[in-house]
Amino acid sequence: MTEPSSRKKRPKPNSDTASNAAAESKARPSKRGIGPPEQVKKVSAGKPVPPAEANNHALLSAGLDYISQGISVFDSELRLVASNARLFELLDFPLELAALGTPFEAFMRHNAERGEYGPGDIEKQVRERVELAEKFSKHYIERTRPDGMVIAVQGTPLPHGGFVSVFTDITEQRKNEIELSGRSAVLEERVKERTAKLSAANKELRKMIEAQKKMESALVQAKKMEAVGRIAGGLSHDFNNLLTVILGNLEALRERYEDWEEIVDHLEPAIRAARRGAASTRQLLAFARRQPLQPVPVDVASLMADMVPLLRRSMGTIEIAVMSKTGDSLCCALADPHMLENALLNLAMNSRDAMPSGGLLSMEIERVRHDGRALFDAQVPQGDYVQISVRDTGLGIDKDIFPRVFEPFVTTKDAGSGTGLGLSLVYGFVKQSGGFIKIDSERGTGTCVTFLLPYSSTGVETTEPLVPSVSAGEVGEKLVLLVEDEEDVRSIIRHQLSEYGYMVVEARDARQAMHLIDTIQGIDILISDVMMPGPMNGLDLAKHARVVRPAMRVVLISGYVEQMDRSSGDESDFPLLRKPFDKSELFKLIAGSA
Repeated sequence: MTEPSSRKKRPKPNSDTASNAAAESKARPSKRGIGPPEQVKKVSAGKPVPPAEANNHALLSAGLDYISQGISVFDSELRLVASNARLFELLDFPLELAALGTPFEAFMRHNAERGEYGPGDIEKQVRERVELAEKFSKHYIERTRPDGMVIAVQGTPLPHGGFVSVFTDITEQRKNEIELSGRSAVLEERVKERTAKLSAANKELRKMIEAQKKMESALVQAKKMEAVGRIAGGLSHDFNNLLTVILGNLEALRERYEDWEEIVDHLEPAIRAARRGAASTRQLLAFARRQPLQPVPVDVASLMADMVPLLRRSMGTIEIAVMSKTGDSLCCALADPHMLENALLNLAMNSRDAMPSGGLLSMEIERVRHDGRALFDAQVPQGDYVQISVRDTGLGIDKDIFPRVFEPFVTTKDAGSGTGLGLSLVYGFVKQSGGFIKIDSERGTGTCVTFLLPYSSTGVETTEPLVPSVSAGEVGEKLVLLVEDEEDVRSIIRHQLSEYGYMVVEARDARQAMHLIDTIQGIDILISDVMMPGPMNGLDLAKHARVVRPAMRVVLISGYVEQMDRSSGDESDFPLLRKPFDKSELFKLIAGSA
């Protein structure tokens, strides 16, 4: 017996099912067996079955009944030759069809009439299956009966025509496979979920590692910049002392020989060169964060607006845009206004040089609050800041030089076109102001420098630093205590003070100066360098003098101010003169007209 099917895959035999069925068949007599020989004598098409053949058929059928699978054998004329009880149990065929010689068509018609093959023309269903069986080809199909039983049918052609078919109940096997498939699907879904979680965790870990690497890189760069800053600060301090001596002597020579044109012609270029050197050292000090600052609340938007007319005159065809993202509210940063203006000017000039054919320079201001996770040149602590961005549409910065753009003497310009101190000055000013900075740039797409300054909620202050005054008529009566550890610098300042009629006593360090203040009652003015050897610096000395001699005027001078505690605000009481300086600057500050 054979049936057509679209399923071609042959499943592995279910040994457990077959064994169980065999055991069951042996344990109980067949209810649908072929029966005694007299029953087998029934014939199809009116042909009688000889007794001997009937006996042999009955014997064969009885033996086949002990097989757990259903079996049918049809001859070349598609008539039943042999079958077993298991076949009729599995397919629920009536026993009448078990007679020897029953045509294959009778089995197919019985199935079609009871709807085993679904709706449709019964004659067509029967004819199709008979035509397929007449081909006597090897086949395997699986069919699910209306009661849900799944039968596997394997047909094999015989050598002399006809075929034998084996019917196997694979219902449990298929249920197990479906259950296993369901479990596999659940397991696969769990694996997918676990894989997704692991992937997300791995992605988050990679982000954390990348952030850690960035922080480590920023820390290394910060340490490097700190080391370079210390070197630059030390060099600038020494150079400022040298330039103070050079400028002091050159200016003294120029005053003495001002009528000697030939000498003056040589002195003027030397003085100008010394002053250019002084300007460069000031920029180095800015990078090294050793310059004296006077931080006050600054309205950044107003400061930028005041700068725009000046910038427009020097920017040519470059368009300038200033935008505040804070609306009409005041956005004040705690910074030195002059140094902030200088930093913005440096950035604007860099942008101008990067846009030789014109472009857009935009400055943006915004009050921001960081949660402690933002990364600029270092991790930004939680708090409120004023964020300033200077953006251009210029040439951008090459990748090979990008990591070093804040270092002194590193420049993107052609040789001889710049000192490489502009960005260094900005970096130093921002860091000394307690801020943070970063730069984004790509060759050909422009550059954006963004920095944060501490936000001030106190509003703009209008008070000026206290500056002592000295009237011209009092000069000759004043005694000055000059404190400077560099002998040549001390000598120059002493000569300059003497020229104006001041009486001068000198000290090499703060300890010696304190002794003089305590023992000499007539000291009217203290002029002290800030950086000196020993445990006390000039600021400590000035504070001591203010306590023991409240009426004493104090002027501080310095190449850089490393140890002044700007958090206390005490230094704002003392006017500060930056080295190198000329004689006129010194006396303007003493006289209070600066």
